[in-house]
Amino acid sequence: MGIVDSIFHLVIGFVTGTVGIHFGAIYAGVGSSPEVAAVTALAGAVVWAVVGFFMGWIPLIGSLGTFVVWLLMITQMYNVGIGSAFEIAVFAWVASFIVTHVESFFGFRSKAMGVPGA
Repeated sequence: MGIVDSIFHLVIGFVTGTVGIHFGAIYAGVGSSPEVAAVTALAGAVVWAVVGFFMGWIPLIGSLGTFVVWLLMITQMYNVGIGSAFEIAVFAWVASFIVTHVESFFGFRSKAMGVPGA
């Protein structure tokens, strides 16, 4: 994969994660703007990578721990409780999962940046 392909997949993944988080926040009733969703996607990717580096190798606990830290980050970005953050996270994951699978139908293979596992 060349540099152009890598940049393309990074951009598609970032847009996919941003859209998923944006609509997740709207669905949760907390409101959102594309800018806040974009910052949340970027911060979520960084948080997931850093915490995953230190805890990700521990079976089950590592994945659960990184998910909890990601939820806590969402609570801070949207100034909501853990319940609303969980609602945002679940909807963002479902939306991103669907979008990435539609993209794969058209030959794009990317991951949603800032949305773990999508």
